[in-house]
Amino acid sequence: MPVTKAQIDLYRIRTKMESGWNTWGNISLEFGRESVNVMINSDFGHYAYNWTHTGPDPYDFLCRINRDYAMNKLSDGKLYEPDVEKFGDQVKKSILELRYDRSITKEQARDAWDDLIPITTEYNDANAIWTKLIDSDWFNTIFGDYENLPSAQRVRPEIEQFWKYIWLPFVDHLKEQRAKGAA
Repeated sequence: MPVTKAQIDLYRIRTKMESGWNTWGNISLEFGRESVNVMINSDFGHYAYNWTHTGPDPYDFLCRINRDYAMNKLSDGKLYEPDVEKFGDQVKKSILELRYDRSITKEQARDAWDDLIPITTEYNDANAIWTKLIDSDWFNTIFGDYENLPSAQRVRPEIEQFWKYIWLPFVDHLKEQRAKGAA
């Protein structure tokens, strides 16, 4: 297999967070005709993706993509994580809906509430919470199936920080350079 050498543009981003901490990110871009390979090392993780169909202007493409699309690709589909802080509200909603539908009695609702809600506050790990809910005597009555377990998600905090402190300053720089006629 032949080995070739390619030109890569390296962008070094250094910013300061509101907390006062300095943060860094290195973004390497390898351009093709209507493509761009993005490789990133930063305080907030390592990310990479090769966009093979950016249109005629890969710089413009990078400036226009939104966070969810870009970070889902760059993080290999690991944009979201379980939001265990919202699991309790989802369990409460499930119990209340069954009560309003008269599928369970007032006493059953109270007992389910007393048994299930503490599980959502006792553990800070989605798998532990799901296991305890599945193992509870109320699983079939309240959830009926695995797909009805709490499933709230949030964008991973390190991705939020990466986007704010590394990607957005990088895109602002690209836009400034494009306005001056150079990237």
